[in-house]
Amino acid sequence: MMVNKKKQKGGLYVIVVFLVYTFLIAHVDCNTITTWGYDLLDSIRIGHLSEFPVYTYQMHDMATNYNLFVNLITAVWLSPVYIIDNLCNAYAIMLVYDVWYKCLILLMTSLSVKLLGQILEKLQIPRERIYEGQLYYSFSAILLISVLGKGQVDIISLCFLMFGIRNMLEEKYTLMALCYGLSLCVKPFSILIIVPILILLISKLEWKIVAYGFITHVPYMLDAIITRLCMPRYGEMKAITSWQFKEAFGTSRVEQLFMADYNDILIYWAIVLFVCLLCLKLAVTKRVKRVHYVILPAIIYILFAFFVSATAYWFVLLLPWLIIMGLEISDRNDFRVLYFITNIGLVIYTIMLERKHMPGANYSLLQLVGIVGGSDVSIEPFAQWQIYGYKVGATMFVVGMLILWLTYILEWKRGLLVENKEIIDFKTRKSFTILCKILLPMPVILYFLVTYAIKIFYRG
Repeated sequence: MMVNKKKQKGGLYVIVVFLVYTFLIAHVDCNTITTWGYDLLDSIRIGHLSEFPVYTYQMHDMATNYNLFVNLITAVWLSPVYIIDNLCNAYAIMLVYDVWYKCLILLMTSLSVKLLGQILEKLQIPRERIYEGQLYYSFSAILLISVLGKGQVDIISLCFLMFGIRNMLEEKYTLMALCYGLSLCVKPFSILIIVPILILLISKLEWKIVAYGFITHVPYMLDAIITRLCMPRYGEMKAITSWQFKEAFGTSRVEQLFMADYNDILIYWAIVLFVCLLCLKLAVTKRVKRVHYVILPAIIYILFAFFVSATAYWFVLLLPWLIIMGLEISDRNDFRVLYFITNIGLVIYTIMLERKHMPGANYSLLQLVGIVGGSDVSIEPFAQWQIYGYKVGATMFVVGMLILWLTYILEWKRGLLVENKEIIDFKTRKSFTILCKILLPMPVILYFLVTYAIKIFYRG
């Protein structure tokens, strides 16, 4: 009975924090994504669908750099508001569309929590630990700040990826491949996880994996073909956005992947090749264990941050792997501490990096109802510390994940992983355990308080 009450209380906390980050935290990226969906609907209404990429660039001086599939999802979700708006001549402001779009991100975030529980259940994780994993996941700063708060579509990519993982565990490999392909259509970064998994599956499927690999690429190829046929200038407009990024940061993200080298050896690609060849060796020799599906995709994705100026929301794709590792190391307090370091690092990184445009009230429900204005903020007293602040935050964020991975590896080698066995309860450290549990929600609570404090006291 006490367990059920704890679960109900935890579920209530999750609902509250999800609603807070959906409607009271927002960001310009959310407005940009919503605008692309709106412009696609506008292009259909005025009969110039083929000119959508040019139209949205002319309207906002920023071309869409998302695949057509993503913009179509956004447009379909916005269509009820758009139809009502046009039928009633309501002339709804874009903030109405922003808030409605955030409801889609809330829905997908809630779905991802359910999918995580299903995956953990398929892995035969004890029910009590499944609930705990869902709680950790729900209070992740990556999920709440970078994805739900900012309204990023990466959560849709994650949902497709998790559908794929669930189908893989159920041995429904065609559906698995299709879901992986849809994940790639939303954001291509999931390829860093999908490729090692497909290679490891050779141990079970042998050369059938070639067919499943082809199916994985079908959705992406269809999106590219349809886009090319229906909107010939789509690629040209996407290239403009890549050029604008290069102008702002000196290099494009693709170029960054090829910049880190030693004696002409591309360091990141050497790591990726090594891990993939290791996956192949394990698969061919039939030595693949469940742990390999966790550690090998995870290390490729974690090290990605060392070579590319990766944005935090990309790492939501890694969250299920972090949760699995955290649930299976023998001392949960080790995970809680590392989890706190990762989350507080992301809070510091986000606040310091975005001090010119805090995501506290802009494009949120509060601005829509006129409680808080949408002006930018500038924290000049902290300007001299900005570069140090966000670099420290980024370091904490990535190192926390890396140490968790190393801890998982060491415990696996020593035979200490809990996996589907009972949890080791360190009762002699009860006070420390209580402290670690209290720390769980602190980063996301701190971010919410700080971002609104900055918004109120440091207006630009």
